[in-house]
Amino acid sequence: MPTEAFGSMWVLAVDGPLLNDGTSPAVHRIDPDTNTVIASIPLPGRLCQGLGASPDAIWACGPDGLIRIDPTTNEAIASIPLQAPLAFSRIPYGAGSVWAFATTTVGPDQVVRVDPATNSVTATIDLGHVAGTMAFGFDALWVSAPADHLLLRIDPATNAVEEWTSGIERPGIIAVGNDALWISLLFEHAQEAGADESTVTRIDPSTGEVVASIATGGSLGDEGGIAVTADAIWVRGPRPWLVRIDPATNEVIERIDVRGGPGDVAAAFGTVWATNADYGEIFRIEP
Repeated sequence: MPTEAFGSMWVLAVDGPLLNDGTSPAVHRIDPDTNTVIASIPLPGRLCQGLGASPDAIWACGPDGLIRIDPTTNEAIASIPLQAPLAFSRIPYGAGSVWAFATTTVGPDQVVRVDPATNSVTATIDLGHVAGTMAFGFDALWVSAPADHLLLRIDPATNAVEEWTSGIERPGIIAVGNDALWISLLFEHAQEAGADESTVTRIDPSTGEVVASIATGGSLGDEGGIAVTADAIWVRGPRPWLVRIDPATNEVIERIDVRGGPGDVAAAFGTVWATNADYGEIFRIEP
C-alpha cells in the first residue's frame, strides 16, 4: 500500500503474523531520489488495515488500534485504542480528522473518527453494513459496502451515514479523482471476471450516478488498488497486473503484465509505484 507523504514513499511490510512467514510487520520509508529504504518502523503485531497520512503524521493500524508515526523521527509516538477489524483499506484524512475502521464482530462495520491534535476518538459511527474500503474527497467520507451493493456517504459535519448509490455489483476499492469516484467491482477474494465483464465503475459524487463501467480484463477482488492522476486511472490487480484507463474516454489504453499476485498502486513523484505483495517487490514505472 504505497503512500506519498513528507517527501517520501511509505509502504507496509508483508503481514508476517497473519501469513506465518517469519517476517515482522513494519512501515518502510523510501527515498524517491535513491529508491532506497531509509527507515523502517516496527508495528506491534498483525496489521488491521492500511496506511494513511495527516498533515504531520503517518498512520498505521495494529491489533489494538491506530498507531501514529512521527515522520521527523521515524518512530511510533502514540496509539489510539479501537476494536481493530480484519480489513484492507487506506486510512484517509479529511475534515480535520483521521478515519479508520473498527468492528463490533470481525469485519469492519464501524468508522472511528480521530482528532490528530489530541490523538482521541471524537466519534464512532455505526455503518449498518459491513464495509469494504473508504476514501475522503468532495467534502465527504465514502465507504463501500460490497455485500449490500452500496456506496455510503458520511457527512463530516453531522457524521450521518447515507446510502448514496445502490445496485453496484460488490463495490470495493474507492479512489478519488478530479471529478469522479472510481470504484472497483466484484470485491471478493480471488474472484475472477470475464474479459468483457465490468470491473471498475465511475460515479458522479454529486448525484451518485454511475457514469461509466469499464472492463479491465480481470477483477481486482480484494487484492488490488486504484490510483488517479489528471490524465490516467491506474488499476492494479492480480491479473492483468496493471491497467491504464483514459478518464477522457473511460477506455483501457494500456495493459502491463509483470507477474501475477496481490498488490497496490500509487502515483507520486511523476511516476507510478506498484507493489507485489507475494514477492516483496516495488516497481516504479515511467507513465
